[in-house]
Amino acid sequence: MAEVTNGTAPDANKDPNKKKPKGKRKRMLFLLVILVAALAAAAYYFLVYAADAEEEVVHEPPVQAVDMGTLVVNLADGVGARYLRLSIVVEIPEEKELQHEFKELEHRIRDGFLVTLRQKTAAEVRGPDSVDLLRTELLEEVNRHLTKGQAKEVFFKEYMVQ
Repeated sequence: MAEVTNGTAPDANKDPNKKKPKGKRKRMLFLLVILVAALAAAAYYFLVYAADAEEEVVHEPPVQAVDMGTLVVNLADGVGARYLRLSIVVEIPEEKELQHEFKELEHRIRDGFLVTLRQKTAAEVRGPDSVDLLRTELLEEVNRHLTKGQAKEVFFKEYMVQ
């Protein structure tokens, strides 16, 4: 019969002189090294690259929307009377010098819009990419006149071809 000491039965399979296998220690040490390396790599990434990404963020100045009104132009189609009706809004940065320049040149910018639009045919203003292309052309027209800054965007409140 097995002898009971301190309320526990001795384990028959356990040898008190036997040490843990060395393979387990090596495996644990290897996993610990891998874990530390992964944590170091993650810390480096978040501290270095995240800081660089934050520095690259450029804060744009606020913009002001300038309503250019509604323009109605005859299109350059040879047959029939076709026209394009647009309501245009131009976004410019809220910089006093640029706003003053824009206000002084608004009549020239509006005339540039009319000249650009009169050269278009109905097919050119009705196509799938026509609105984006026309928006780009009108933005270039605005910025061609400005010397103290650049307009940011052109938007259409109304766009009708007839």
